[in-house]
Amino acid sequence: ISSYAIEYSILTNKSNSLSFQSLRNKQIYLDANVIYRALGINGEAREVLTKTFLQKFNDVGEKLIITKFTEEEFKDSIKFHINNIRRFNNPRVSSSVYVENSFNEEICNFYHKWRSKRVNSSTDLFLAHIYNLYDEFVKKYNITIEKKCPYNIEDEHIQSQLREMSAQIYSQKQQQDNTAYENSAYIDAENTLWIETKRGNKCNNIHETGYFLISTDQVLRRWDYLRNDNIPIVLLPSQWLSIILRFLNRTNDDYKSFVNFLNLRHLQFLRSNEQAISGEKLQIILAGISEITADVETQRGLMNILVENRFKDIINGDKDDETIFERAKYFAKSETDKRIEELKQNQDDLKNTVNSLTDLKSKQERARQELEASKEKAIKDKERLLKNKEEALSAAVNQYNIAIKVGRDSYVASKMRNSRISTAFFNIITL
Repeated sequence: ISSYAIEYSILTNKSNSLSFQSLRNKQIYLDANVIYRALGINGEAREVLTKTFLQKFNDVGEKLIITKFTEEEFKDSIKFHINNIRRFNNPRVSSSVYVENSFNEEICNFYHKWRSKRVNSSTDLFLAHIYNLYDEFVKKYNITIEKKCPYNIEDEHIQSQLREMSAQIYSQKQQQDNTAYENSAYIDAENTLWIETKRGNKCNNIHETGYFLISTDQVLRRWDYLRNDNIPIVLLPSQWLSIILRFLNRTNDDYKSFVNFLNLRHLQFLRSNEQAISGEKLQIILAGISEITADVETQRGLMNILVENRFKDIINGDKDDETIFERAKYFAKSETDKRIEELKQNQDDLKNTVNSLTDLKSKQERARQELEASKEKAIKDKERLLKNKEEALSAAVNQYNIAIKVGRDSYVASKMRNSRISTAFFNIITL
């Protein structure tokens, strides 16, 4: 943070109290990449900083201009990117999964953030949305659209000059990025010549020079800086902002400005350490996955696998879009089939476990039933034994009672017989 504070102070500190009126009222032309940032297409952080930057131009009286070439380039590039999105756009693609895995703030990411909040996610409606943002942007910052070109486009000498400038720009861009477009380099040449023609001979120092092009294109800036000794036509936003803050006025809230400055530096640091693929490639990969599954969680899981493997075997080498799409589709199918096989195996294992438990339960039930039958038999045997004992006891008691009765009857009979004998004997004696 300390080093950032020093850098910020160097950019914003006043050298003296002089008012440099010659630095006011400049004609500032905006490149298409600045428009992208101002509309939020390159992320919210860049949008906030770019709008703050443009508002500062309005505050100090600088005139903001967009050439007809830049406007055409912006609208054509938007159509181009949306057509690429449309090629692999699929309602089954989860925008939330896309945004979670996108590390590049570009139009695909911008589209999916917009799409996730709407029911109607038509790309035609998205195109109209961006054009509406552009119209509001031009109006808010009092931007002039210059339609009249300061040079004769039909002139053969001009055309030759443009081709030469365009070839130089394209050659340098190719060294940095092999996906650079010749048409874009030609528009850079047209805008550079536009401002060069406007300047005329007044380009020896910053005070007399009245026309500049603000662009985030580092290659274009370096090409312009090295091609002659005049004041450069192309300046980065940070370069011109440092001039405004250093010589004209400070921000209304220096603390807020410094925080924004730190946020931008932190964001740039994070992105410089990311191994990210382009948004369009990510869109193609997710479209391929969505051909196999529409389930959001499944898409998220498959994307996590690809990210962990750094998209190995998907975007290796210089592969065309169709190949990437088919590879992503094949990957999704292979992984899905693998999961299905795992689920089937798990299902079979579960079925075997259930069958084993069922067999065990059956055995337990049979054992229980056998135990119950054994208990019931034991009880019945015990009852039968008890009954037999009771019957035997009852029979013994009956026999005992009969014997008693017989004995008693025999005794009584004996008594009675003895009594009769005694009486008879007594009678005999008496007689």
